Amino acid sequence: MLKKLKVILAILSFSLLFGCKSLLVSIIVRSNVDKDVKVYLDSEQNKIVYIPTIHLGKKGYYNSIKRIVDSLRNKKYIVLYEGVGVDTTDRGDIPRKFRKVVGFHLSGTYKDEENKSLPNAFKKDKYEAQTAENMGVDKNLDIRADYSLDSLIFHYEKKFGEIVLNKCDYETPLLSKYKCRDDKKYSEFDLLYIIREEKLYKSILENKENNIVILYGKGHRFGVHAFLRDEGYKLIEGKL
Repeated sequence: MLKKLKVILAILSFSLLFGCKSLLVSIIVRSNVDKDVKVYLDSEQNKIVYIPTIHLGKKGYYNSIKRIVDSLRNKKYIVLYEGVGVDTTDRGDIPRKFRKVVGFHLSGTYKDEENKSLPNAFKKDKYEAQTAENMGVDKNLDIRADYSLDSLIFHYEKKFGEIVLNKCDYETPLLSKYKCRDDKKYSEFDLLYIIREEKLYKSILENKENNIVILYGKGHRFGVHAFLRDEGYKLIEGKL
């Protein structure tokens, strides 16, 4: 069991290097999501359809997600979706603390041409950026199983300790290239995965009497699978 856990953690670490931040081009080649969809079933015959998303996709990729979401919502599925809530007017310590850990400023869209801190892959015109709207999310009906940026930082610091900013952090404008990251002291994995997945799992448990659609990043698939397995769900369609 311990050996299997180490293998999974190694895969997760590799995924993280190319996941929420920079993305391997090899996981942005598809124009649809069909082969990635995973269906889970519990003993009460409640279904969870997990659609592992990526932040950039070829033309048509997000339409393929929206098609599935619209269809399942019509069947009364509850939709849980990811998306760190960002206040783009906030110029205090919170966005700088996020940048300190992950290495870029989250300005509200991955296609922000003015945000020089984002990886160049996000600037390429042949890719669409993920949004709630192009995945078919209805913010008036669906549940954002994620934190606001200030709540995310609060929970990280409560669990792992304060993120300390320095002169470099304050002197580097949020939209400029960033070179002050400290990835030895602060964990991108803990911030982007551990904390946010805890929020997702809570949302799943709160809605487990319903059929559920989960729209969450592909890098979270191992954590989601392990959680659902421990909660008595079985993977009946799709592969991990």
